[in-house]
Amino acid sequence: MVNYTDLGTSMKRYTHKAGEKAYLDTLRTGLVPVIVQEVVHKEPWNARCLCLVTKEVGPYKKGELLDKSAMFTIPRTSVFKRDGQYKVREDFRWE
Repeated sequence: MVNYTDLGTSMKRYTHKAGEKAYLDTLRTGLVPVIVQEVVHKEPWNARCLCLVTKEVGPYKKGELLDKSAMFTIPRTSVFKRDGQYKVREDFRWE
């Protein structure tokens, strides 16, 4: 479930929690589908996500647990396709 948080007039963010489906944004293989198991160090400048890979993509194996920065762990609701390319909305945070 996504909660909407109003952080003032110029910044609004969607809050996501552990258990949600997401993508890891990787330079080498693109978007890797994962499920966020746990959010560690919830401070915005130091947030980390423990992710379970759900599909084998490149060097990432199904069932593998990864500890990644929340900056590169993108909720699936924040990814969309426009003009044949994937775009990412940056209006999210992990709790």
